[in-house]
Amino acid sequence: MSKQEFLNELRKELNFLPPEELNDAINYYDEYISESVDEETALWELGSPRRVAEDFKKEYCDKNVVNNFLPIKYSDEKNTGSINTKHPIWMYVLLVVLIIGFGVPVLNLIGGVISSMASIIILALIAVIIIKILRDKNRSYENSAAYVQTCSDIKKLDINLGAGMFVIDRGDSFGIDGGKLQSSIVNGVWHISGNSVDGSHIDQSGAMTKITVPNYFTAENAKIRLGAGNLLIKGLSSYTTNLEVSVGNMEAVGLYSKNLNIKCGVGRMKADASMHGNVNISCGMGDTSVRFTNRAEEFNYTATVGLGKVIINGQEIQGKSVNNNNAQHDMNVKCGMGNVRIDFGGVI
Repeated sequence: MSKQEFLNELRKELNFLPPEELNDAINYYDEYISESVDEETALWELGSPRRVAEDFKKEYCDKNVVNNFLPIKYSDEKNTGSINTKHPIWMYVLLVVLIIGFGVPVLNLIGGVISSMASIIILALIAVIIIKILRDKNRSYENSAAYVQTCSDIKKLDINLGAGMFVIDRGDSFGIDGGKLQSSIVNGVWHISGNSVDGSHIDQSGAMTKITVPNYFTAENAKIRLGAGNLLIKGLSSYTTNLEVSVGNMEAVGLYSKNLNIKCGVGRMKADASMHGNVNISCGMGDTSVRFTNRAEEFNYTATVGLGKVIINGQEIQGKSVNNNNAQHDMNVKCGMGNVRIDFGGVI
């Protein structure tokens, strides 16, 4: 897509803006692309015109928490693991009542045995111990509830799915609907793992577990692994994408990525992608089919084939083949006993 085509499409997507603001927005992106060192790179970094338009519609990301779906208030100290240990006022009121109610009689009782100063010290120590117990209990509760961050912290995805029926799609915010998945955010990485149902079997009812990322979101790195079952990935955008399937079926449509790494065991992998970087494909005994929007001339490729079959742009590769197009990007394909098919010129 050329700069002018991008701006024309963007104008259509931003038609909800007043005319003056619309022209300002188009002029801004026109200057941004023109002043970039490389026009193609600038367009790739911006993404599709539709996604740029979404940034205007949604300036701030949704504040829904995603850690195990717990509606817990959290401290502003992010990525440190620190917990907000402020206590309700009633805890301190209760502590005062306990000290006055039980401390005074105790002081009267032991007054004849030890000095008044020693009694006060003992009472103070008891108060300190009670406060510490309350603080530790509150800290333990908040730790067990998981420290919560919001979608604004998420920069990377690490999704490890066991067995079941899954879909990763775009929406208004980050979220998970259905399934038995564990979710947490650590140092800007959204970790998701588990099955769509209890146990290791695939849900025969056809129930689907849906993972949602916002329309405007582009991951710095996305690692997605599937054990068994089926996974459909729709419209994922990432600088580096790692897709891996063991014995299940994984399909990615509308994938935008700079670098792409695909690993297929004995399962099935299918992807439609738009690339602006290097590609690595490894296939054991499964079937891998990838269609790129790019032209074949944009890649140098090296293919190594064992007992399986590799077809690149309609040409079957046998043994080891190296094709140097003096291109900017590299593609490395390794196939054992499976099948790999790569085509170019597709449409997302």
